[in-house]
Amino acid sequence: MTTDMMNLRDLVEKTPDADLLREMIGFAAERLMELEVGAVTAAAYGEKHPARRAQRNGYATTRRAFFERFLADGRIELDSNIVERTIRPRAITRKNSLFAGSDGGGRTWATIATLLQTCRMNNVDPTAWLTQTLERIANQWPSARIGALMPWNYRP
Repeated sequence: MTTDMMNLRDLVEKTPDADLLREMIGFAAERLMELEVGAVTAAAYGEKHPARRAQRNGYATTRRAFFERFLADGRIELDSNIVERTIRPRAITRKNSLFAGSDGGGRTWATIATLLQTCRMNNVDPTAWLTQTLERIANQWPSARIGALMPWNYRP
């Protein structure tokens, strides 16, 4: 438990204004839920359609505990930006690969992407490995020793 969390809990439990503080935390949680629900369901405030209002209220009710936990524990992230930034390069590559031009182009793209990712997984500089490999192939590298050109066998 973090010091800030313990201080907040002590403040809530031991002060004469504990009820007021709990009420303020509840209000903040409800306001956060309204903002989040509006973004997710595209519902505007004062929504008149009963189905949309029910959807929004059901969403808020099921997530209230999450928002209250966020307010009580400062370690919890409110959004998922960290995860989204992590997966963005893969998603962009997946979208771009749709425009490879042909089946052969897609296979070539996949082969190169796999070799470059294999370099990264083996802590090998992809540019240095590719330069050395292409130079060796251009200098008549024997096909019987093709395994020595793989990224996990790279020696600078």
